[in-house]
Amino acid sequence: MLLIISGPSGVGKSRLLDLAERAFGFRRVVPLTTRPSRIGEKAGHDYRFVSKEQFCQLISDDLLTAWDFVLGNYYGYSKDLAESVKSGENIVIQALSRMALRIAATYSDVLLVSLRPNSDLMLENRLTERSYTTSELSLRRAHREEEIELSRLFHVIIDNADITPTGELTKTLADVINRFV
Repeated sequence: MLLIISGPSGVGKSRLLDLAERAFGFRRVVPLTTRPSRIGEKAGHDYRFVSKEQFCQLISDDLLTAWDFVLGNYYGYSKDLAESVKSGENIVIQALSRMALRIAATYSDVLLVSLRPNSDLMLENRLTERSYTTSELSLRRAHREEEIELSRLFHVIIDNADITPTGELTKTLADVINRFV
């Protein structure tokens, strides 16, 4: 199974990725990005950080399974995603909605999960804490609307993901996985 977790910036995708890995034995495939790392992120665990030139070369060399340009940066997955999915392992990835939907159309046995925030104000506070510039905040606000709109096309929407206690989120994820296995 390929579990794809999506949602707006700051909603808690990383927490659900960690839960899928720790509690359910899914293997995380790490995406590439051209954005700078944030405090607390680990290269090779959260993202593989590359330059725009390197990313564009990967596109030119046809070494990516999926990619997108959003929020002023490139995001994508190398061909190791396709190999992992073909192997039959339970894989978990994160992707913004547009890319998630494109990836889901490529494979069978995909579960699309969209996370929704408790409130726009809470997300706004999280984004502000990340020290984005005014233009970066504007991009993320606009993109939040796209993420919410596209979530209608997902198999499962988990509301209040950003404030749900970990134990309850683990139970919700178990219910979701069991329904689709």
